[in-house]
Amino acid sequence: MAVDFNKLNKAKKELEDKSSGSIIYASKIKSPEFEFRLLPPHPDMDGLPYFERICWSIGDKILTSRETFGEPCVMEDEVEAAKALVDKYKSSRNPEQKQVAQELAQLLNDWKKCKKRSEYLLPILPIGDDDKVGEPKFLSCGLTVVKEIVNIMSNRKYQNGTPDGVADRVQGRNFTLTKTGEGKNTEYGIQPWPNSMEMPEVYYHPDKLINPVAFVKKTLKSEEHLVSVVRNYLYGDAIIEDTGAEGDAEPEAQQPKSSRETQHGTPVPTSRAAKQEPTPITSRGSRLPAGDAPAGTRRRNIMDDLENDEQ
Repeated sequence: MAVDFNKLNKAKKELEDKSSGSIIYASKIKSPEFEFRLLPPHPDMDGLPYFERICWSIGDKILTSRETFGEPCVMEDEVEAAKALVDKYKSSRNPEQKQVAQELAQLLNDWKKCKKRSEYLLPILPIGDDDKVGEPKFLSCGLTVVKEIVNIMSNRKYQNGTPDGVADRVQGRNFTLTKTGEGKNTEYGIQPWPNSMEMPEVYYHPDKLINPVAFVKKTLKSEEHLVSVVRNYLYGDAIIEDTGAEGDAEPEAQQPKSSRETQHGTPVPTSRAAKQEPTPITSRGSRLPAGDAPAGTRRRNIMDDLENDEQ
């Protein structure tokens, strides 16, 4: 039976749509221009066209911080505790302690692998060739793009007397995101279209509006998992399996029996963390043979010895 190229091309498009997920990252857009339409904000967005997600890049992971929702962030606590260790031992006369401080400082200062940052999620409709409207997505971008969009939305020149302004289904305008340069030299720009363009009504029903707040909440991980990811990056500790944001284990009532249960002043729920001894692992997370521990585990052992000596 011959290949049906019409079906093949349709399948290709469907597979591309599935692989792209729910987010379009401005930083990963390869074309110099990307056209889209802002959707009206979901009620959970408090009337703003964007939702700010605060996250941490730790090693090769990007993890949502609970600071996004006004809660303390255990990842930031761990990083600050490690910085305190660096300050304490960077001038030590003990060469091992000084070396550990230098290694930790290098890991903490690696902006690609240990950095707090914000991303802004905007509900949009992608506009393709021949003004074809795509399915709703979240556009993930940085502060520069969001500021330009807000400036345009608040400019009287682009207001049209409707509650949603440039995001109105009938009288709103599309935007063109421009992108030039590469890497740290990448520059972004936003240009509104000169004329309004009517959008399909199906995407504007209240129960169809996509919700970035709910989307980000689903990315939350348990606190013990987040702590273990940071300690894996800094000290080589084993990563504890995520139990889900709603399934955080509660600390047991008794006092911790070892310094590991309260490493660097940040309690770890003893119901899971205290029962798992750190296993030597590489930066990629693979197990190592006994006696072949990486530098991270050596740092952990030295830190444990320091804490035990001070108690």
